[in-house]
Amino acid sequence: MSPRTLLYLYGWRLRAHPFQELLAGAGIAIGVALLFAVQVANHSITGSVQQLIHGITGEAQLELATRDEQGFDERLLLAVRGVPGVRAAAPTVERRAVVQGPDGTSSLTLMGVDTSLATLGGSITRSFAPGGLLLPRSGLLLADGVARRIGVRTAGTLTLQTAGHAYRARVVATLGQEQIGSLTGSGVAVGPLAWVQRLIGAPDRISRVFVRAEPGREEAVERQLRRISAGRYSVGPADATVRRLEGVTAPDEQSTALFSAISATVGLLFAFNAMLLTLPERRRFVVELRTQGFTTPQVVVTLVFQAVLLGLVASGAGLLVGDLLSRHLFGSIPTYLSF
Repeated sequence: MSPRTLLYLYGWRLRAHPFQELLAGAGIAIGVALLFAVQVANHSITGSVQQLIHGITGEAQLELATRDEQGFDERLLLAVRGVPGVRAAAPTVERRAVVQGPDGTSSLTLMGVDTSLATLGGSITRSFAPGGLLLPRSGLLLADGVARRIGVRTAGTLTLQTAGHAYRARVVATLGQEQIGSLTGSGVAVGPLAWVQRLIGAPDRISRVFVRAEPGREEAVERQLRRISAGRYSVGPADATVRRLEGVTAPDEQSTALFSAISATVGLLFAFNAMLLTLPERRRFVVELRTQGFTTPQVVVTLVFQAVLLGLVASGAGLLVGDLLSRHLFGSIPTYLSF
């Protein structure tokens, strides 16, 4: 049977019984919308953090990190760089901060970095290499989404609150699609390492060192890092932050799985009951096809085509509705995870 014939037969079906087909399609769409929305919203909690961390760490496999906000002596960086098998080591200092502009405030992570971060090959930080986006001697590089939210522009000023003090800081540049791609809405501000250290009152202190080891020497480098840390600091994979977040979001994952199962069940029952209403007409439709000389395979192909087309159209509508739900209804991050 040609596709044109199949479409004609289904068109006849829709004209004869539009309400029943609409009801069946609504059941499928509702189930798909709810299932899609909760899955996307739940993944966005860890997915955005994972994308941000990878954009910073690039090819780094390990990190040496402090366990509190006091950090550790910057001289430890020299010891890390002296470990055999270390190809690159980049220090950062990190603090929670609040920035305030003419249109509002936003909490973010204030990061102090230097040009060595570009050697890790991260999609965000590779522009810090010589010849790229030069780090200022003072001032901030601010994610474009945050800049728009608080109403500041390049060369403008904002109020930066961190470590119990408030400072006036200049926005040297905003990081847009060209520099950090889809992460323009990320809550991050970047400044030169030494300047950020002075702001937070912790000169010569760093929060962590990202380490890029030579291929095949990761385990040996990790053992040396543990020896250097002497149990005082954390040594682990460069994406340890993501792994900790995944552990914290475990209860949310469980509730999401339960809600997803309920959503699928609701959609299935809705569609099933709607299809039950169509069975008498479909039986008569099959009898009419057989009376007109259609073979059994042709009847089966006709019914399968109608089912597939109904499922595809209803699922497409469900995905559109689910996308709207995930953005506007389920998109907010739970309070206990917002930090």
